[in-house]
Amino acid sequence: SLPVEWAEGGTAAKRRPKRAKVEKAPEQSQLAEKTQGNGAKMDLDAKPLADLGGSLPGDDEPVEFQAENPKRSGTTAYERYEKYKSAKTIAAAIEKGAARGDIINDFKKGFIRPL
Repeated sequence: SLPVEWAEGGTAAKRRPKRAKVEKAPEQSQLAEKTQGNGAKMDLDAKPLADLGGSLPGDDEPVEFQAENPKRSGTTAYERYEKYKSAKTIAAAIEKGAARGDIINDFKKGFIRPL
């Protein structure tokens, strides 16, 4: 049988221990401001053009890719970036193996700089 206070709707059954407050871990975006997860440093002074209201350069416009590979080592994205980071235009990067999605992502993250 139930204890009297439970059967009568007493407070003993309704009390729950308070949870200790846990400090949240930094958000992923805050961590990305310093490194790319693989330890590769980002150029923190360079603001992505997308943040400044800029638009993706045309395929034949001159661009410069960040020299230090910002992709996670050991990934296919890292291998592709190694192949196309020397390209001087978007079209040349695609010819060297960049996917259109790579270009869009790199632009959004500030890895491509129009000249």
